[in-house]
Amino acid sequence: SQVFQGDKHLSFEQACDLCQFFGLTELETDYFVALVLKERAGNEAARKKCAKDLEKIKSKAAHLEERISNDVILNDADSATFFSHWSYTAIKLLVSLVQDGQPSIIAKKLNLPLESVNKVIEFLTQTQLCLYKDGKLTQGPSKLHIAADSPFVSRHHLNWRIKALDKIGYLKPDEFSFTMPTNVSLKDAAIIRQQLIEIVDQTVKVVDNSKPEAMFCLNLDWFHVLESKN
Repeated sequence: SQVFQGDKHLSFEQACDLCQFFGLTELETDYFVALVLKERAGNEAARKKCAKDLEKIKSKAAHLEERISNDVILNDADSATFFSHWSYTAIKLLVSLVQDGQPSIIAKKLNLPLESVNKVIEFLTQTQLCLYKDGKLTQGPSKLHIAADSPFVSRHHLNWRIKALDKIGYLKPDEFSFTMPTNVSLKDAAIIRQQLIEIVDQTVKVVDNSKPEAMFCLNLDWFHVLESKN
């Protein structure tokens, strides 16, 4: 109550707890804590030191915004983290649909612990997959490059097929699922594969020009059930 009334300043520990509660990123936490330390400084030299730290943090944030590109290429270590769980992709997309990208709302919508969401958001901002602009969390570059032969591709497919399994039996009218084991000639199998590729290309073009209003997932599979003898 004394803090709210202005009689006392936050302690270092209280400042850190508040940053964690509000889901601030590491850079935002550094800035907020520096503000608290500046207000608690006991002499002019300490206040000047805190002011310099604040300017360094602001400069670092500005530098990160200047480095933003249209696409992102993750190194192997970051790829391993990003593709370790579906929540990284989901949160990256969901920040466009949630007001100001609030972690508490994201956690509720995805049924995830707030602590886990905060951890993912910190990673996404560090890798520039998500950005803070005018105090709001937004989605960064929409395209994330990963090679077709990358060992993380299979994990990415698995993550979202597991999510698809959760939906089986609970599909809504605007959702769709189709499974058709069948026999077909190899010639027609090649034709169907090409048709599916064309559908994916058309879908990507629509998505690239679509206003974010809801998050969907498209999984397509076309494969040999029996191994060929050739």
